[in-house]
Amino acid sequence: MTFAQKMADKNVGELVLQGGDALGALFPWFQSGLWVLVEPKTTVADLLTHQWDLDLETVEKHVGTIFLNGIPVDDVGSTFLSDGDVLALSGPMPGLAGAILRKNSPLAGLRHGQKPRMDAASVDEAAPVRLRVKLFNRLIGELGPMLLQKGILLERDQAVQCLKDWKVLEKKKPERSWLDGKEVSFMSLDFHRLSAWDFVAFRVVENEHI
Repeated sequence: MTFAQKMADKNVGELVLQGGDALGALFPWFQSGLWVLVEPKTTVADLLTHQWDLDLETVEKHVGTIFLNGIPVDDVGSTFLSDGDVLALSGPMPGLAGAILRKNSPLAGLRHGQKPRMDAASVDEAAPVRLRVKLFNRLIGELGPMLLQKGILLERDQAVQCLKDWKVLEKKKPERSWLDGKEVSFMSLDFHRLSAWDFVAFRVVENEHI
């Protein structure tokens, strides 16, 4: 099922890229936030280990801090994701603040504010969940390539700006590209066509796109 089919309420185009430095070009967008689609009634643990195929050792060792809508998450197995949520992932953070915010920290009692959602009752059972993901420090390099292979979404204006920047930056350009299934020249992409969409899905492939 394509992104457009999964997001029937939005106009979505898909740009498939082969080769080039997509991770470098999208680096700032990983920090500011990009969108992914996840299955309904998904917990943070389900997302990381089942849908993103990370092993528990990687999660424990490298994902030091998890925020859901700005709230630190400790119990990843009981924290559910809803449409429009913002999930921020970071490697271990230094200092006292990092120690307090780290997942399962013995200093968690020093935090202030709400606790993350642990109720799946309000989650739509059928519709895919649109999740905004932010990655920081080493996790961009470790998780970014996997997300690009699975596919990420940028809002229209973000997508246009990203591609315009990529054209002029000293980042390796894609060897081949396909826009909604039709092969096009990356350097000749029609931004006017992209402006008609609400979202642009980016997906990186190693071999020829079919």
